[in-house]
Amino acid sequence: MEELKEKMRLNEDQIQQIMKFLSAYNFVIINQEEKKVKLEEMIRKFLTQTTTSEVPSNLYKPSKKPCPFQ
Repeated sequence: MEELKEKMRLNEDQIQQIMKFLSAYNFVIINQEEKKVKLEEMIRKFLTQTTTSEVPSNLYKPSKKPCPFQ
């Protein structure tokens, strides 16, 4: 949790609120004794699958029309 606090630049109360929320909805497992946080297995698998899946190159194509608000 200390690493999260440093990387996210949040104070202890903010980290506790976030961890409480994530734990309440089973996104993470918190080990209070060791002060470690672990992603719940299904969430970890989902994130791994999502980040490694290919995004179709034609998913987003910017319009060639001029912006009407300029």
